[in-house]
Amino acid sequence: MEVEHHQFDEHWEREPWQEIEDPSNARRIADIAALCPAVTSVLDVGCGNGDLLRALRGKARLRLGCDTSLWGLRAAQNDHPSRLAA
Repeated sequence: MEVEHHQFDEHWEREPWQEIEDPSNARRIADIAALCPAVTSVLDVGCGNGDLLRALRGKARLRLGCDTSLWGLRAAQNDHPSRLAA
């Protein structure tokens, strides 16, 4: 099966993805998480590396993510190995 190349793959295939720090992104993620009420579950469509899912740990028991970038999903798998889909 041939995997289609997606525009965000170039971003996520950079190494090491764990060390990519963007203070404005961290603030944006924190602001979004602060606005979210406590809920039972969350679906993050376009989850990338799972930053928002990690930020919502205390607000949602079930956190699911999906993304078209297989590289982004691989980056997110450290925290969410069974809750991601391409």
